[in-house]
This record gives sequence, structure tokens and C-alpha cells, in this order.
Amino acid sequence: MELVLKENIQRLEYLEGIIEKGLYSFYEVGKALLGIRDNQLYDKVKSIANFETYCKERWGFKQDYARKLIRSTGVIDNIKMYTIVLVMPQTGKKECLSRPPATTRKTQQGGYGSPLSEAPVHYSP
Repeated sequence: MELVLKENIQRLEYLEGIIEKGLYSFYEVGKALLGIRDNQLYDKVKSIANFETYCKERWGFKQDYARKLIRSTGVIDNIKMYTIVLVMPQTGKKECLSRPPATTRKTQQGGYGSPLSEAPVHYSP
């Protein structure tokens, strides 16, 4: 019985590690796309007329998918700003403390997620 529990714990930790890496990866992809789009690097470097064409030709996906990745980075940034992750010393278990997100305003890029609060809550990933 204990052996089965230990194997399940190890399997869960392994799978959660994959998820954590994947979540961070899509965040990085969204941030990179945001930088390319906002600085129009597709045009300046590759002479591609628009972001939609760049996404399709270079990465094989539609602009809508790129926009979803970009928007998700704003959501994650907002969550990070208002979430504290504590690691309990006795167990190593992670506990999250959250406070409601601050009022947000629409950014120039058309997304939401810029907090109006002056003091963010510090967190550790």
C-alpha cells in the first residue's frame, strides 16, 4: 500500500513538473510574440507586411492564436502580481494567498491587465 502511494506521489510530481515547464513556455512564447508585434519586427527585419502574415508564414498558425497567447501573458502577469506563494517549511507544500486583482484599465495594445494599484504584492514562483 505504501509503495503504491509513493509511486503515485512520484508520478504526480513528475507530471506537475511537465505542466509547470509547459505553462512557463507558453508564457515566454506570448511575450516574444508581443515584442515582435509591438515593435513590428516582422516588417523591419523580414519585410512582411503584417503580423497576421508573419504568424502564418513563420509559425503556421493564425493571428487569432497569437493574440490568445499574447492576452494570456497579461492574465498571468496580473495573477502573479496579486498572488503570494508560500512554501511551508515543515512539509514543503505550496500554499497560495491571493487578494482580488486591482481594477484594471485597457492598455494601448487593446488588452487588459495593467493594474492601477501602486504597490504590488511580491511573490515567488
